[in-house]
Amino acid sequence: MGYGGQDGPFSYSAALGYRGERKDKDERSLFGNTGSDELQGMGEIKGNPSAVLSVGFKPLSMLELTVSADLPLSRRENGKTLHTGIAAQLLSGGTDHVSLALTAGFADGKYLQTYHGVSASQAATSGFSAYRPKAGLYEASTMLTWEHTFNPRWSATTLIGATQLLRDASRSPLTKRKTNPTAGFYVTYAY
Repeated sequence: MGYGGQDGPFSYSAALGYRGERKDKDERSLFGNTGSDELQGMGEIKGNPSAVLSVGFKPLSMLELTVSADLPLSRRENGKTLHTGIAAQLLSGGTDHVSLALTAGFADGKYLQTYHGVSASQAATSGFSAYRPKAGLYEASTMLTWEHTFNPRWSATTLIGATQLLRDASRSPLTKRKTNPTAGFYVTYAY
């Protein structure tokens, strides 16, 4: 849930989001697994509502620069993230639009310790080695998007991409896979 707008080459938005929980056992929920038995002894990370604020700037009609922040509204120990990105329209004609986006993610020490770190007490109960990641760049992602418009009301979007953990997040003893592929398809109806 949120609000956004545009003023000339500038765009802005503010939204209320929710960062999901992580359990130290394999549990299924409506949206997939919320944990893993391999995390036994790590304890639970409680979910939290967050404010997602973003601004964008289009220096050219086919290029947009963005910055967005994810700020916890509760459970501030879960930490904050900041993402910077650049998106370019590769094709924009008629009923088809193709774009490529590159994003870099930065996090504070609290976020990295919560999601990628292992405290001394967690190490004692889980079997993982203690690990204290430093704040900074932790991920990069790329996304290729194709939107096809059927008529003024109906359109379909296909996307494919990948996110790569970097630096301390990629070296965490909790990291099983450094690269996470992403794909999606959805249909939009405008009224």
